[in-house]
Amino acid sequence: MDRDPNHFSTLITICIILTMILYIIANFIVFFHQRSLKKLEHPVVNDESLTADKLNEDEQQMVKSLQGVNETL
Repeated sequence: MDRDPNHFSTLITICIILTMILYIIANFIVFFHQRSLKKLEHPVVNDESLTADKLNEDEQQMVKSLQGVNETL
């Protein structure tokens, strides 16, 4: 791959620079993606349809058991 050993410093410099450029690009992508996600409304709305009165028997048992687990923690 490297026929001339004197080019090692050049190759390592190029690799480090490319790594830094790719890291910066990845951070920009993450930043803009998170910004676009913050603009969206959350699909789960905490309204009356999620109250314990409208849950079926199995769901009510599950809620009770989870509340018991949370109280022990």
